[in-house]
Amino acid sequence: MNTIDTLIARVEASRATNSNPCKNYKTQANAEKATCAVAKMAGRYFDRAGIEAEYVVVFNAAWGRWIGAVNLNELVNRKTSVGRYIGVVAQAGFFSY
Repeated sequence: MNTIDTLIARVEASRATNSNPCKNYKTQANAEKATCAVAKMAGRYFDRAGIEAEYVVVFNAAWGRWIGAVNLNELVNRKTSVGRYIGVVAQAGFFSY
């Protein structure tokens, strides 16, 4: 499974019913900074050790914009995971995988 292609397809499917399905950025640097901040927040929220979540930043050619997504699967499957509300990343405006 190609995580990037799947993520872009999910964003585009969401865009069919929502004009702004997730946070998006003009530059890669801005997307990286924002996604890293959300990954750190998710790490503090879900992980006893506070280690940031894995994330990706990708270019969505259909928009000409950069988007980020957080790897919640890896994060909640850690031995140090404490559970909690899984929608916290979505509330921040980011997709997860």
